[in-house]
Amino acid sequence: MLLRQILTIVILLTPFYLWAAKNSVKNMLDIDKICRKSPTDCLFEVNQKLQQTPVQSRVWYDLMQYKFENLFVLQKINILNQITKPLIKNKKLPIPFQVSLFIYYAKSLNEDKTLNKEEIKQEQKIFIDKAQNLLGLMNNIYPNPNLLIQLANLQMYVGDYKKAYQLLQSLIVKYNQYPDLAFNLDLYGNLGHLADRLNYKNQAIKYWSTSLYWAKQLDNNQQTATVYFNLANSQTIVNDFNKAKSSVINAIKYATLAHDDVKCSQAQLLYVQILLDLKQKVEARKILDSVQINTLSEASLTKFMQLKTKI
Repeated sequence: MLLRQILTIVILLTPFYLWAAKNSVKNMLDIDKICRKSPTDCLFEVNQKLQQTPVQSRVWYDLMQYKFENLFVLQKINILNQITKPLIKNKKLPIPFQVSLFIYYAKSLNEDKTLNKEEIKQEQKIFIDKAQNLLGLMNNIYPNPNLLIQLANLQMYVGDYKKAYQLLQSLIVKYNQYPDLAFNLDLYGNLGHLADRLNYKNQAIKYWSTSLYWAKQLDNNQQTATVYFNLANSQTIVNDFNKAKSSVINAIKYATLAHDDVKCSQAQLLYVQILLDLKQKVEARKILDSVQINTLSEASLTKFMQLKTKI
């Protein structure tokens, strides 16, 4: 074993392997920059890189976590379930990778056609609990505010809204000068979701507006579209339909720029509802007719049919 360790060190110190390691880091930094800006471009680059990467290498684990996250962001949940399910039985995976795997597997289970509703609920609880336990362990060893956001997100997922809300509000105080753009986008976005669920209507609008600032700083069109969409939703709750109309138009604009057809269609459906609330039925009909039906989920298709009966 000692000989193998020495040989490994010697190999890594040779010029070629130093170059290879440096080149790998450079490639991953490039991918990180792409993934921060565009989920669609991210998936393309990650899939290209995975074809050249040994399975279960350090780089492979990093790439797969990017893939999980961006499949979820782009609502490609069926594909997410197909790639996470075969991996969950492997008990030798690194802990940070297990956390991502368990979270995204649990969130993809609604697309698992081999399970009934009760089995899905049981399976989700098992893997959410596993992820929460691992996150707690990781945070005890190496405290990290990003881990706490993940923990709060899981708490929200299982319906523990007040606990998650309190945790994230404590992060605002403790990390109010934290410069990381993605951290702030996630922090205020999760607070926006929680404020909506807790019926803190004005706070929700405030948090979504702050999240929008960070999305634009990050220059991520898809996330900007998502935040505008959620902001429009919150604005409709307080019957501020004119502001909601402006927000949802921007959601459609940025979703189009991001090539996110699913979010674009969702935003169009919300736009139709807002136009109906504003008594603009002719314009609502035009927008509804432009929706790409093949991009709609089952829930969105139901919404589409409901809107069609109102026009």
